[in-house]
Amino acid sequence: MASPTKVFRKWHKKINSKVRKLSIRAALAASAIPSLVMARGHNIEDVPEVPLVVSNSIESIEKTKDAVKLLKELGLGKDLDRVRNTHSIRPGKGKRRGKRYRTRKGPLIIVNNKTCASKAFRNILGVDVMHVRHLNLLKLTPGGHIGRLIVWSEDAFKMLDKYYRMDPGHVVDSKRVINSEEVQSVLRKKKPQPKREAKRRILLNPASLLERKKERKARTVREAANKNKRAKFSKLKAKCEQKKEWLAKVQGKSSKGKPKAGAKAGAKAKPTAKSASPKASPKASPKAPSPKMSPKK
Repeated sequence: MASPTKVFRKWHKKINSKVRKLSIRAALAASAIPSLVMARGHNIEDVPEVPLVVSNSIESIEKTKDAVKLLKELGLGKDLDRVRNTHSIRPGKGKRRGKRYRTRKGPLIIVNNKTCASKAFRNILGVDVMHVRHLNLLKLTPGGHIGRLIVWSEDAFKMLDKYYRMDPGHVVDSKRVINSEEVQSVLRKKKPQPKREAKRRILLNPASLLERKKERKARTVREAANKNKRAKFSKLKAKCEQKKEWLAKVQGKSSKGKPKAGAKAGAKAKPTAKSASPKASPKASPKAPSPKMSPKK
């Protein structure tokens, strides 16, 4: 086999811990907005609230049928049906490479104790289970699309502050600080600056003052004309008539649509001198020998 896949290839990409935490926070914030969750394709018509927080009994479920029953009670039955309907065989050669089937992603279960819940939910199509301490960004935003539907256990939701809480010193409301009385009282008042554009314009173009006066007059006239609707309509009508007349002149017609004087509508063109004689001209007689040239003996 030529150039096979090696075991020692780069399977993972390193990323700074602060950047990873920031991206996880952004993904979690997007999962709490119903419009983004619906835009990703989830069906949340029967879901009571987003984010969906459930009691800790979800962590002690051991059988898949109980897990499906719980998800349907929470209003996630339509979302599970959507995932089941999209389960299909992958087209092309990809089906030979360990990726035979493809399905959409369903709800994500985040728990604090992953002992029994992972076995109960792992056999449901599109459903993933994660521990709150080890959140995977690829499962929070599959395909790079934010807004996945998440079901939280009560303990897992409380542990978010411990692992992913932002320091209050890093979050600053800049508008509130700038508009506060303490800052505004110290700031100096703005001084009116002299306008130097007119002087520069005169140096570059001595006729700029006259041009600006003409522009102002033309603007006032144009504004007054636009206010009067009848005058505006009459102008448009006159322009249309001018266009029609110009088209008539180009096409060789008068303004009323009649042909020019002296030319009859159905008159045929007179035959020209060349086309007057339809019959072909008689063949020319052979040339007689010139008197200077004597016939050959």
